[in-house]
Amino acid sequence: MPLVQQSVAELPEFPFASFEEFREAYREGRARVWVRYDFRSVWEFSSSSERAGQIALTGSALFACLIFLLLAALTHNLWWLCGAPAALLGMLAASPSPGLISGGGCIAVPLFAAGVIGSVFLDRSLFWAGIAGFVCWFFASAGQGIADVTIRDAMVKSEETFLLLYSRRAITRVEALEEEPKI
Repeated sequence: MPLVQQSVAELPEFPFASFEEFREAYREGRARVWVRYDFRSVWEFSSSSERAGQIALTGSALFACLIFLLLAALTHNLWWLCGAPAALLGMLAASPSPGLISGGGCIAVPLFAAGVIGSVFLDRSLFWAGIAGFVCWFFASAGQGIADVTIRDAMVKSEETFLLLYSRRAITRVEALEEEPKI
C-alpha cells in the first residue's frame, strides 16, 4: 500500500514542522502520542521473543477456556464452564494501561468477587472462574502494554516508519505539549 504522505509536515494537524523536531520533542517529553493496538504493526516491528510474549499473554484467555472446557468434560461438573466466559471477558476488558477502576478493572475485579462469592454459595469451581477472569485481564493488559511500547519504539526510528504506522492508524493523534512557564 503506497503512502499518501511523503512527510509528516503533510499530515493534517501535525504540530511539528519536521520529523526530527517531533522525535526530539517526543524524547524530551514535549510530545504526546496516542497509539492503538494494530496486530499487523506490532507483529512487523516485534522481535521473535516479543511475538512469543504477545501470543502467551494475549492468548492466555484462550488457553484458560480450553482448560475449563476440559475440566468440565472430565469432572462432569458444568460449573467449570463458567470459567470460559470469565476468561474471555477478562481478555476483552484488557487495556494497555490497566487500572482497577478504569482500564478494564471495573470488569475484572467484579468477576473475581463474583467467583469468590459464588464459590461459597454455589460451587467451589467458581473461585477459579473468578481467578481466571482477573488473571486473563491482567495478562492481556500486559500484552497490550508491550504492544504499545513496540509501536512507540518503532515510530521514532524513521519518518517512513512513522508514516506507515500513521497510515495503519496505529498512531491516531500527536499533540505538542506546552512548555511550563518559567518563574
